[in-house]
Amino acid sequence: MRILGIKLENIRSYRGQLIVFPRKGITVIYGDVGTGKTSILASIAYAFFGQQAGARIRNPLQRFAYPKGEDLLRARTNRGSIT
Repeated sequence: MRILGIKLENIRSYRGQLIVFPRKGITVIYGDVGTGKTSILASIAYAFFGQQAGARIRNPLQRFAYPKGEDLLRARTNRGSIT
């Protein structure tokens, strides 16, 4: 399966963004610290696999790696979407 793009609304640093990936070749996501690279990858993982069932993660670093839906939301928002 090839991911052709992702649409993020109120997800971490993305207010509303459509990100299109090339149809051929290898995609590399790069940029400065804090520009949203991890947000893109976490959003893709969440869209495919959802929230870990029954997981009770208290360690903040683990919650960053395995976010709940509310962990992906942009600050001061209560709704978001990943398409």
